[in-house]
Amino acid sequence: MTEIDWHKVHVARLAACCQRAAADLNLSITSPFILNAGEREEHRFVALFPHIGPLNGTLVCLAADWEKLSDIAHTYGYSCVGVLPESCASYDPAKWAAFIKEWDAPPTDA
Repeated sequence: MTEIDWHKVHVARLAACCQRAAADLNLSITSPFILNAGEREEHRFVALFPHIGPLNGTLVCLAADWEKLSDIAHTYGYSCVGVLPESCASYDPAKWAAFIKEWDAPPTDA
């Protein structure tokens, strides 16, 4: 019996949600997005929304990968968001529009 790779399943679902949200909201997207920046190791993100958020855009990953990927993203001028698998179990247009609006908001001082 074959084991299910849940990380791959969640990445695929998140990619589908990002692509559908981009289409619904008429946004540019690159999915998947690989950040190499001359390093030996490639850093794989689910998607890049180049016109959302600061500087070079917003990179999207699973929440489980955020700690590993967010510093790398920020180093190269991207914002990075981690999405919980439950948020991409099924596509909800209103929820995704709210996510993207939040990602595009200027940062607040805490």
